[in-house]
Amino acid sequence: YSRIYGWARSAGLHRLAEAALSALAAVDLKKATVIATQCLAPPVTVKMLTIASIRLLKDLEWSSIEPVVDRLLETTEDPHVLLNLMDALGTLDLPLADVTVKLLLERLAESSEMEVAARIADVIGSRADFTVFDSVREVFDQGEEWKRRLCLTILSRMILRDIVRNKAGLVEFLYK
Repeated sequence: YSRIYGWARSAGLHRLAEAALSALAAVDLKKATVIATQCLAPPVTVKMLTIASIRLLKDLEWSSIEPVVDRLLETTEDPHVLLNLMDALGTLDLPLADVTVKLLLERLAESSEMEVAARIADVIGSRADFTVFDSVREVFDQGEEWKRRLCLTILSRMILRDIVRNKAGLVEFLYK
């Protein structure tokens, strides 16, 4: 499958390359991880293969691919890539690294696209731990009205998951 992938990619047959990558992931996870790492590495050259690699994240060797995912999160501006990345991060059964959470918070603060920011907020609210409280509060204080609503959604999810450790800080924040 890796030879089919290489041939299809070089021939510009990206759908065939995507199918070969998916098949490869089913039979040889190490090779699929190597190829997906190449597809995810910025800059994005073939968006279709980047998104295909993102969709395989939950099956790939996360420890090898996480740094590349972080670089992609940090550098890409494409909303379709970011939305697919948020969907994938939201379904991982692994904890998100501090670096990844920091990048998500930066993306939330900088995002001008409401749909992308909402998906980022979903991932932060459902996956991040209590250490993000102060950062979410900073985004709230500096953000536009729609970002403030997203920050409240994140805090709401954290409260429902009972992971807010700074309850006094939360009360103070909600009071103002």
